[in-house]
Amino acid sequence: IQARPAMIAEAKNQFAAGAMVNLMWHACPPTLGEPCEWEPGVKSTLSDTQWSQLITDGSALNNKWKSQLDVIAGHLQSLQSAGVVATFRPLHEMNQSAFWWGGRAGTNGTARLYQITHDYLVKQKGITNLIWIWSTQDLSTDLASYNPGAGYFDVAALDVYSSGFIAAYYNMMVGLANGKPIAIGECGT
Repeated sequence: IQARPAMIAEAKNQFAAGAMVNLMWHACPPTLGEPCEWEPGVKSTLSDTQWSQLITDGSALNNKWKSQLDVIAGHLQSLQSAGVVATFRPLHEMNQSAFWWGGRAGTNGTARLYQITHDYLVKQKGITNLIWIWSTQDLSTDLASYNPGAGYFDVAALDVYSSGFIAAYYNMMVGLANGKPIAIGECGT
């Protein structure tokens, strides 16, 4: 967290030099706040009751989440003021239950938190310089149940670790992207 200002300054430098800036946010759970450890912290869980509160507008956990978004919004606004366009991959690997935000399928699951995050940063904070990446992992093929909707992402990405990027993954992602670009977010093979 203390390195965020230096990272934003470097992103501005790199963008000015012609680089493509990619941001990924390993968010701490709102139950712990910031800073937090990797384990337990980024890799932790929320109870069903906590999750329900998190996605309920105006609840204590929802407000805590939005206060965490307020912090990163300041950094994103700094990039926007400098004319920096960046790809943004929040809540990555949405179908990965190792992360507190992940592994919750359906309309009130991880996709809902992604929508809340997007809407708050775009509609409430006026962040318009991001290329939003919806990111899943090759753990399953039920990725549609994590899709936040076409209006919420610009690129659909798959993190590939099991068998490498195979034709079946390509075809699945093309279908889910609905005409938008696809990408490999991370890969092991």
